[in-house]
Amino acid sequence: MIMLVDKDILIKVIFKDLFNKNIENVDLIKQILIVNTNTSVIEFMMHIMANPDFELLYPGDYFKTFLPDKYIGQNCEIDHLIDLGLYKDGYVYGKIVKSDDYGDKHEPCFPSMKVELLFHNSEIIMEPQKATMSTHQLIKIDKSEIKYFNHGAD
Repeated sequence: MIMLVDKDILIKVIFKDLFNKNIENVDLIKQILIVNTNTSVIEFMMHIMANPDFELLYPGDYFKTFLPDKYIGQNCEIDHLIDLGLYKDGYVYGKIVKSDDYGDKHEPCFPSMKVELLFHNSEIIMEPQKATMSTHQLIKIDKSEIKYFNHGAD
């Protein structure tokens, strides 16, 4: 007989008493978590702990993030982004596509996201660029906070 267990319920049961010394093998369970939790997950959890106002992101949500150096170039010139209303105070904007996992279902707690960064093309017209970014680097905002959508380009 196959027993199906809901992942969310399983996690709640495991973590509920994780630090209760009366559970058999609690140290082994802790060690399994430590060994199998990668750096990006730890960074994400620490970010959430340090930023209690962090909001989960879902497909279609807009965000701001500091401009990663690797994107500065032909389709990401700061002067053009400013003119288009797509850059402010060191931040660029983007839109969530999906969590960067292999499943079809979006996982808002996944440590990385597939996104569209709102950059420009060679004609200086807004053109999204696909990218993958760490979830903890993305700050959820309302679309109206992006000048390009709110007031248009300068």
